[in-house]
Amino acid sequence: MREERISLVTAKILKEKNFNVGVYGSYTHYLKTRKHENPSFAYKKGEIEYNSDYFYNNGGHDFTCKNYIMCAAPSQSLVQHWLREEYGIVIGVHLHLHEDDAKTIRLKKEKYYSWIVNLSDDSYNSFGDCDTYEEAVEVGILEALNLIYL
Repeated sequence: MREERISLVTAKILKEKNFNVGVYGSYTHYLKTRKHENPSFAYKKGEIEYNSDYFYNNGGHDFTCKNYIMCAAPSQSLVQHWLREEYGIVIGVHLHLHEDDAKTIRLKKEKYYSWIVNLSDDSYNSFGDCDTYEEAVEVGILEALNLIYL
């Protein structure tokens, strides 16, 4: 069993929302191609690199520039904890159940459903039918980040 990391898309939004928690893991998204005689220093536009070293957004390890963007790549559970502690937003996931013709409850392709509760105003939002639990958590995190205004 391993912790699922957030996607690059979510990592970029987290950086915009001032997620400044140090983590072991980061993404580097290259915006331009750089040719170099030493292949270790060359990269192509659109290339994404994952690094497992310690990193925090907008800090001493973040060398974001016009050539590339660096973003912390925390686990989904750490982001859920951060959202809960900083903003009172809880993300949950449950298995979506379907009733068949015989009126018995059966699982249908294990579709997961994510939901959000914003504790500050008790709002409830739901977002549906993801193929995996982790995908549903990611959808919930993205929707929760839309609730944060800086």
